[in-house]
Amino acid sequence: YLLRGKNRKILALDTGLGKTAVACAYARIRQARTFWFTKAALANNLEREITKLTGQKAVRLLGTMPSQYDIQILRDTSYQHIIMSYESLSASMVENDQGHGSVWALALQTSPCDLLVCDEAHNIKNRDTKRWKFVFEMKKIPSILFLTATPVVNTGTDLFSLLTILDHNTYGSETEFTRAYMSMNG
Repeated sequence: YLLRGKNRKILALDTGLGKTAVACAYARIRQARTFWFTKAALANNLEREITKLTGQKAVRLLGTMPSQYDIQILRDTSYQHIIMSYESLSASMVENDQGHGSVWALALQTSPCDLLVCDEAHNIKNRDTKRWKFVFEMKKIPSILFLTATPVVNTGTDLFSLLTILDHNTYGSETEFTRAYMSMNG
């Protein structure tokens, strides 16, 4: 599934079935430098798992603004797995004349990255949040993989929020998506 078609996918498996292991294998097969976004509470565990599964040291970047150390890590392509928390990324969002922006997003976009893996992707389902806006800014990364056990938490629009990051042209507006894929009661 991951190796066919477009390089933007949702991997929805029940808890404990190995989403992280599959994502690590996918990154290895593609020889992809990978940014991992996850909840802060899961970052330590994700770092240990990536290191165990790949034999490569995963690096966590912390804080609401990138430090000089963070910039050095981002520029050093020998680091294959870089982990950041949704909370740090969201905190870096600022409103500006163009709508919104992020210092972290700018730093990440200047760093070579082949794959973005969003762990617990259902946490970015709300398009009004800074978290969703940050991930949406990262849509220029060539490959995106959303990992979740619950792609639809409340209604089909939760799924639309993820799909619109992956491929806005295919799914159109929320109204078009609702009309094409959902019943009137959601």
